[in-house]
Amino acid sequence: MFRGAIRNSKKIRNRMLSISQSIQSYINDMIEDIKSAAPNNTGQLRSSIKSTIKVDDNGYEVGVEMLNYGEFQDKGVNGTERSFGSPYSFRSRIPSSSFSGYTSNISGQFAIAASVMKKGIRPKNFIEPNIDPKLDGLANLTAEEIWNELVKKQNNNI
Repeated sequence: MFRGAIRNSKKIRNRMLSISQSIQSYINDMIEDIKSAAPNNTGQLRSSIKSTIKVDDNGYEVGVEMLNYGEFQDKGVNGTERSFGSPYSFRSRIPSSSFSGYTSNISGQFAIAASVMKKGIRPKNFIEPNIDPKLDGLANLTAEEIWNELVKKQNNNI
């Protein structure tokens, strides 16, 4: 998550709620890049990805929300026989998720689940590579918007 510093008056905070389409557009572009890089087996994960923006007196926070399994797809899951260096690991239970999208055969679903448990889930790395390079640009754009708002306020006081 990115936390931008907007610590001045409530007027600036309130202005940031409606600020600039350019900031919202920049964030939307970041989200579209994440969606494009996300796995697309059923399309549900991609269509669930969205941004959240929380503004308070200390600043604002931009987050990425998606279906709960998205982070496992992004960071991967270590299997019982193969490790990807993920913070997540299968333990001794076979994944309970239904693999009915791949086969209607119950024993086939069990075989797929057992294989996934052993081999793990390879990381797809679709979030950080699409956010990290753009954070400086978002910080610069935010600073520019705050500066422009302060200049506008100053010019109105003259």
